[in-house]
Amino acid sequence: LLSSANSIRESSLMIHPNPAINTITLTGLLDGEEIVLYSLYGERLLSTTTTGSNHLLDVSHLASGSYGVSVGYGRAFSKLVIVR
Repeated sequence: LLSSANSIRESSLMIHPNPAINTITLTGLLDGEEIVLYSLYGERLLSTTTTGSNHLLDVSHLASGSYGVSVGYGRAFSKLVIVR
């Protein structure tokens, strides 16, 4: 069950371009949030911490396919999907 605060938060997050080529830009972030990139098998491929409202992520090393992205901190994470 998602709270309305989570729903509003998720609607403010954006990833572009999607599908990605070499980099993706995440917007609508908060300082100190963790960005985690996962394979569809749940393998943690990359993680970083935000320092502003936008973050550029290099995905050039990834094979073509779909990947999960979690953004947040503590126990509150929003989940998104990107295609490379």
